[in-house]
Amino acid sequence: MSQLNIYRASAGSGKTFTLTREFIRLLFREPFDYRHILAVTFTNKATAEMRQRILQKLFELGYTTDKKPDYLEELMKELEFSESQVRTRAQLILRLLLHDFSRFSVSTIDSFFQQIIRAFARDAGLQLGFRTELDHQSIMVQAIDRVVLEMDMKGHETLKKWLLDFAEKKILEGKSWNINREISSFSEEIFKEAYQSVAGSLSEKLADRKFMSRYLSQLHAIIRDYEKQLQQIGEDGLAIIQKWDLDISKHFNNGSRSKVLLFKKMANQEKYNEEQVYALHNNVETWQKKSNPEHINIAIEGAFNDGLNQLLGQIIDLFGKEKHDYLTAKAIIRNFYTLGIINDVNQKILEVSREQNVFLLAGTNHLLTRIIRKDEAPFIYERTGTRYSHYMIDEFQDTSSLQYANFRPLINNSLAEDQFAMLVGDVKQSIYRWRNSDWTLLAEKVENDFSTFGSNVQTLDTNWRSSANVIAFNNSFFEHASKALQAQLLHRMPENLEAGANGVDHKIMEAYHDVIQKPAPNKSSDGGNVRFSFLEAANKDEFRETALKAAVDQIGHILNNGYSPSDICVLVRKKDEGIAITNALLSGEYHPHGTPLPVISNETLRLNSSPAVLFIINHLKFIISPDDKVLEAFIRLHWERSRREAEEAEFNASEVFHNAETASSWEEHLGFLKNRQQLPLYDLADELVRLLPESIRSEQGIYLQALLNSINNFSSQETADLSLFLDQWEKRGQFDTVMVPESQEAIRVMTIHKSKGLEFKAVVLPFCNWDLDANKVQNLLWCQPRKAPFNELDLVPVNYEKSLLDSHFVNEYLEELMHQYIDNLNLLYVAFTRAEQVLCAFCQRKKKEPVELATVSDLLWFHFEARESDQNELPGEWDGVTYNYTLGNFGTINQKKTSKTPNGSANRFTSTRNLPTMETFAFRDRVAIHLESGEYFEEAGTESGSTYGKVMHHAFELISHKSDLNDALKTLWFEGKIDEKEQTELKEKMEKWLSHPEVEDWFNGTYKVLSEVAILHQNIRRPDRVMINKNKTIVVDYKFGKAESAKHQQQVKGYMNKIKEMGYPNVKGFIWYVSQEEVVRVDNEIVQGTLF
Repeated sequence: MSQLNIYRASAGSGKTFTLTREFIRLLFREPFDYRHILAVTFTNKATAEMRQRILQKLFELGYTTDKKPDYLEELMKELEFSESQVRTRAQLILRLLLHDFSRFSVSTIDSFFQQIIRAFARDAGLQLGFRTELDHQSIMVQAIDRVVLEMDMKGHETLKKWLLDFAEKKILEGKSWNINREISSFSEEIFKEAYQSVAGSLSEKLADRKFMSRYLSQLHAIIRDYEKQLQQIGEDGLAIIQKWDLDISKHFNNGSRSKVLLFKKMANQEKYNEEQVYALHNNVETWQKKSNPEHINIAIEGAFNDGLNQLLGQIIDLFGKEKHDYLTAKAIIRNFYTLGIINDVNQKILEVSREQNVFLLAGTNHLLTRIIRKDEAPFIYERTGTRYSHYMIDEFQDTSSLQYANFRPLINNSLAEDQFAMLVGDVKQSIYRWRNSDWTLLAEKVENDFSTFGSNVQTLDTNWRSSANVIAFNNSFFEHASKALQAQLLHRMPENLEAGANGVDHKIMEAYHDVIQKPAPNKSSDGGNVRFSFLEAANKDEFRETALKAAVDQIGHILNNGYSPSDICVLVRKKDEGIAITNALLSGEYHPHGTPLPVISNETLRLNSSPAVLFIINHLKFIISPDDKVLEAFIRLHWERSRREAEEAEFNASEVFHNAETASSWEEHLGFLKNRQQLPLYDLADELVRLLPESIRSEQGIYLQALLNSINNFSSQETADLSLFLDQWEKRGQFDTVMVPESQEAIRVMTIHKSKGLEFKAVVLPFCNWDLDANKVQNLLWCQPRKAPFNELDLVPVNYEKSLLDSHFVNEYLEELMHQYIDNLNLLYVAFTRAEQVLCAFCQRKKKEPVELATVSDLLWFHFEARESDQNELPGEWDGVTYNYTLGNFGTINQKKTSKTPNGSANRFTSTRNLPTMETFAFRDRVAIHLESGEYFEEAGTESGSTYGKVMHHAFELISHKSDLNDALKTLWFEGKIDEKEQTELKEKMEKWLSHPEVEDWFNGTYKVLSEVAILHQNIRRPDRVMINKNKTIVVDYKFGKAESAKHQQQVKGYMNKIKEMGYPNVKGFIWYVSQEEVVRVDNEIVQGTLF
C-alpha cells in the first residue's frame, strides 16, 4: 500500500511546479500511464495552464539544450538514467500525449463528474440528449413563477397560506410585499449541499399536512408557555409593587428609566433587557434611589423581600431551564414558511428541468453520490470508458463535501493498489465557501479518513513570488491576526459551553499554523514596498469618497516610480467598488492633472455599457411594445443622429420631433421594422446591426459581435422567442462581458475572488474595510436539531444572528462565526499575497478606537497599535500620528522580467492593429444550414425510431461471429444505451435473428468481416457489413424500419458498383429487414445511380 501525498502549498510556493513535477515523474516511470492519470483542478484556466506547463516542461526536457531544464537532475538520479536517456524518454512521452491528446486527462472537477453523469444518464432517469445548464438562475426563476401562479389552484391551500403569511411577515418588517425577489434570494439555499442531502426526506414530511400542523403546534406551545410564565411573573411583580404603594416609574432608581420597569414590560409582553434581571437580583441597593424619602426606600426593601427578588430568581431559573427551547422554537418558526416555500420551489425546479430536458450542474455532486451508493466506485468510473490508477487533485481546499465523497472511494482504491494519489491545497486560500467548498476537509478530515494508509504531508514554505518585505509583512500580520480573531471568538462563547466541544476554540489558529514563509534564495533581503494608510471617515460612504482620491494618487505615485500600467492591479471586495475605482481612473477626476488612466475591468466591458448594443436592444423592445413612447423617443433620437453622422450632416436634437423630413424618415424606418419583425431572432438582430453607420460598427464591433453571439447561444439552447430573450437580457444577458486580450497595457481592476492564482508587480486595495462577520447579509444557517420535539425535522433553516447563542443551535452559530472570520481573513490573505513588489491598502479610521474587531480595518489597526498582544517585533514603521505604515522603498523596477498574466502565461511581444469594420450580410444572402437532430426518436417503446435503429446498427457492428453476441450486448449496457431488461429481451431476439437460414453463414467465421468501413470516394459511404472470402464478396445493409425495397435496393446497388470497380470478385448484395426477418437479394445488375 502507498501513502496519500498531501502538499500544503501557501501562496507563491510553487504549487503548479510541484504538480507538474509529480505528473512528469509518473510518466517517466511508465510512459503509457498517461491514459491512467487523472489530474483535477477547479477552473478551465487552471486546467489549460497545467496542460501547457506539462507539455512545455516535457519539450524542454526533450529538446532544449541551451540550459538545464527543470526536473532533469531529479529524473536522472531517481531513474538512474543518463541525460540522453531522459531526453529520449521525454520525446517519447511528448509524442504520446500529442498523438492521443484526448486521453491526456487534465480536467476540471465539473467536467470529470459530468462525464460520469452522461455515462449513467439512463440509470439516473435523464432523457437522451439532455443539456447541462451551468446557470441555474433561469430555471429557478421559472420555478418561482409557477409556485406563485399556482397558489390559487385547488390542492395548493397550504402553499397559499405559506406565501400569504410570508408576505405579511415581510410587510410587518417594513419590507415590500412583492415577495418574488425574497423567494429568489432564499431559494438559492436549494443548491447548498446541506439541503440537497436531506431534500428527499424533507419533501415527504413537508407534504404531510398533519405532521406539519402538529410540528408547528408544538413549537407554538413552547413559545406560548414560556411567554405566559414571564407575563405572569411580570403581573405578580406589578401586584407586589402596587401592594407596597410604590410608583414604578417614579420611586425606583433611575425613575422612568428604572431597571424595575422590566416587570411592566414582561406583563405587557414587551421587549426587555435580560441583563437587568441579573443586575437587580439579590442586590436591593440597585433598586433604591438615594434622593427618596426614607420611608420610600424602606417600602422598596419590603417589596424586594416580599417576593420581587424571589420572582427574579424564578426568571433566572426559567432562563436556565426553558430559554434554550424557547429561542430554538422562535428561530425555527421564523423560517418555517420559508422552508415550505423552498421545498415547493425545489419540486418545481425538478419539474421544469424534466420538461426542458435540462440537467443542472449544481445537482451533479448529489446525483453522483446517490449512484455511487449503489455500486462499487471503480466499476462506476470504468463505465465512462477509462480506468484511472493515479489521482492528483489541485486546490483541494475548494472541494465540497459531496465532491470529496465522490472522489474518496477512487483514492482509497488507488492507494490499496499501491498507486499514486496526491492532494494539493491551502486552507488560507479557501474563499469559495458560498460554492459549498469545505476547507476543513484539507485541514483535518482527509488525514483521518486515510489513516489506514498513512499520509505524507509536506509544507511548501518558500515564496517564489513576492519580495522579502511583502513576505515579512504578511508573516507578521497573519500570524498576529489569526490569534486575535481566535481570542475574540473564544470571548463570544457562552461561559456554560464546554471548551473545545465544537472545536472552534483552536481552528482559526490551526488554519494559519503554516503561514510563515521564507523568501526565495534569489530575492533581495530588503526588496519590496508595503504601505497602509488609515483615512478618517464617519461612515463607509464617506470613506469610499476619500479612498478613491487617495488610491488614484497612490497609483500615480507607483507609475512615477517606473512601473507600467499593466504592472498594477486594483483589487476590490465587491463589483460596485470596482465600478467606482474604474470610473475614477478613467475620468481623471481624482488625478492631480486631470489625466485619465487606462483600465481593463470586466465592469466597463459589459454589453449594457455599449450605446450600439442598447440601440439594438431598444429596437427589439420596441417591436414588442410599439406603443412605448419612451422607447420610440430614444430610437428616433439615436436613429436620426446615426443617419446624420453617416451623411456627415449636422444633428439638431430639437428637430427630430418637429420636422417633416425626419417624420418621413421615421415612417420609412417603421416600415423597415414591420417588414423584418417576422425574421428569426438572430437575423432580425443582424439586420438591425446593418442599420448602424460603418464608423459605429467599426468602433463598437466587438460589443455587437458579442451581442449576436449571445443571441445565437440563446437561440440554440432555448426557443428563439423575442420576449424570452429580452427577459433573459434583463436578468443576466446585459451583464455579460466582452473578452479582451489580457496583455493590454492598462491597469487591471478585479475582485479578490477573480484574482486568485494570479500575480502582479503592484497591488492596490482602495477599500480595505469590509466586515469580518457578515451577519447583515448572511441569511440562513441549515441546522440539524438534536433535541425533541425539534428533531422531528431533519434540517431546519434559521437566521444567522446572535440570539442563537442562547438556543440549541449555539454550536452552529459559533461554527458559522468562525467560518466568517476565516473567510474574510482568507480574502485578505489572497489579496495581500498577489503582490510581487508593491502592496498598498487604504483602511477606514473611525473617530473612536474600535472596542471589538468588526472590520478588516479594525483588524489591521489592532495589528499596528496593540503591539503588546504580539510577541514578535513589527517589521517596518508605524506612525501613530499620521496613521501610516511603511515597510521598504519602491527601489528599481526590473522591466525585463516577464510577469504572469491572468491566463497564466508570460507576456508575449504583440503588435496592435485596428479591428476591421464588423461585416454583416443580408438575410437572403447567407448560406442556410440544415440542422438535423441525431437523437430524434418516435414514441418511447417503439422499434421504429431512429435511436432504436442506431442502437441496433451499433450492436451488429460489434458482432463478427455469432459468439460475439453476449459481449456486444454487454458493451451496449456499459455505454448506457440499453438497460438490463432490454439486454435480456434483445439477446432472445438476436439469437433468433442470427439463426435465420439465409444469414446463418454470415456469422460462422468463414468470412473476413468489415463493419461500417468507409468506401472512399467523392461522397463517402459506409455499408453496414461487407464480408469477403476468396470466392465472393457480400454486401449487407441492415434495416430496422419499414420496408422500402426500391429505395434500399438502389442504395445497395451503389455499394456493389463501387466495390466491384475496386476489383473484388463475385459481388452480391442483400438487404436484411431484421425485425421482419426478411432478407431481400439485390439484383446483380450494375446500376449507375445517384448515390455515388
